Amino acid sequence: MEITQHLYMRTMTRTFKLLLLSALLIGLAFVQAATADELIDKIIAVVNNDVITLSDINKVIAPMLASYSQQKGQVLTDEERAELVKKAIDQLVEKKLIEQKAKELDIKVTDKEIAKSIDDVLKRNNITLEQLKDILKKDGSNFAEYQKMLKSEITLSKVIAREVRSKVTITEKDIQEYYGKSASNTNRPAERVRIQQIFFTISPETTPKQAENLTRQLEEIRSKIVAGEDFSQMAVKYSQHSSAKEGGDMGYFSRGELLPLIENAAFNMQAGDVSAVIRTPVGIHIIKVLEKQNTGEEKAVSKNREEIEDSLYRQQVDMLYQKWMEDIKNKAYIKMYL
Repeated sequence: MEITQHLYMRTMTRTFKLLLLSALLIGLAFVQAATADELIDKIIAVVNNDVITLSDINKVIAPMLASYSQQKGQVLTDEERAELVKKAIDQLVEKKLIEQKAKELDIKVTDKEIAKSIDDVLKRNNITLEQLKDILKKDGSNFAEYQKMLKSEITLSKVIAREVRSKVTITEKDIQEYYGKSASNTNRPAERVRIQQIFFTISPETTPKQAENLTRQLEEIRSKIVAGEDFSQMAVKYSQHSSAKEGGDMGYFSRGELLPLIENAAFNMQAGDVSAVIRTPVGIHIIKVLEKQNTGEEKAVSKNREEIEDSLYRQQVDMLYQKWMEDIKNKAYIKMYL
């Protein structure tokens, strides 16, 4: 009984501190706006020799808060704001650790690499550089900040490629075992679909009001995608699924391999389509169909190897990343001032 009460008090204390921090975040936004010439901030965490401040957290959760504020009459509860703060802190701690690893490995990003990344964004969205700058301005940002953000993303990607992706090994035995399981159902149709996903978790503790707010937020994200925002970037920014770091790309699926509601949507959509918001027992989703395959058995077999390798690769990257990050955290000095 005493142990249970002790754990309960620790949980309540942690929750209270997060609620207090979320209140401070809102206060900080007003203080900074009112006293632009005065540096006012607070250290929230120390990660080895780096710090995470209130303003750092505010930058991470600002887009999410903004999406709620645009929904007339929709205001985050204290508990929901505390969850955003916790997620932001976790993301920033991991980012700091990866940035520190980049310095340790002497990983650099050139101006040419940044320029190529920007060119890819322009081509993918069929816009000009001036249009991109206008979009950034409307979002309260600027081109210099965007270049800085891209440099950070490329740096993180290089570190993960070196420390995680380079260690992925897929053997012939892995492929044969996976294919054997897949091929064991001879009645399975050859039709397959490749999807991206943006996902919000719904747990047993989630209240109906919280679920409603999450649904509205995802609906707004979908509206932005339909209006031209890049699905992959939105997945990286908002999705709570492990596929977020891959732009939400889930890989290929046959019938019977997805949740029924997701399967029904995916196999009735065309490549390039974005679904409506879908509520399942595990959470809230929007999906985009990247590719559909409906070939004969012979062609399906020839493609299976490539798809299996892709699926196994993603599984191993996710598993190795989680283990790698856990090891780094265990070796790091991380102190929270909450």
